[in-house]
Amino acid sequence: MLKTTISLLAICALATPGFAQTAKKKLPPRAPYSAAMPNTLSMTCADATKLVLSKPEGITLRTGANRWDHYFHDAEYCPNGPADLVPQFVQTKDNGVCNIGYTCMSVSSDN
Repeated sequence: MLKTTISLLAICALATPGFAQTAKKKLPPRAPYSAAMPNTLSMTCADATKLVLSKPEGITLRTGANRWDHYFHDAEYCPNGPADLVPQFVQTKDNGVCNIGYTCMSVSSDN
């Protein structure tokens, strides 16, 4: 009985298209998550500020190698409103201390 079951499984595996006959396709390498984010070091201060202002829900921006944060232009999405806003200054290609917007001091939780 065991021999029959193993034989039947082997036949099914070989007869099933794509099961053991086709080599798996490899996905192309993906850039790291942070590489997909706009980088303030390649923008002017005005452009970076405009980008933050254009996104009511905020935007995650890189501010250097392995550094990023989520920036807002107002307190609409901060859990405790305006009391949570912390002004943020980042480096841009034309300004070492650009006031880009705000981050939220506390993080919301869905507990």
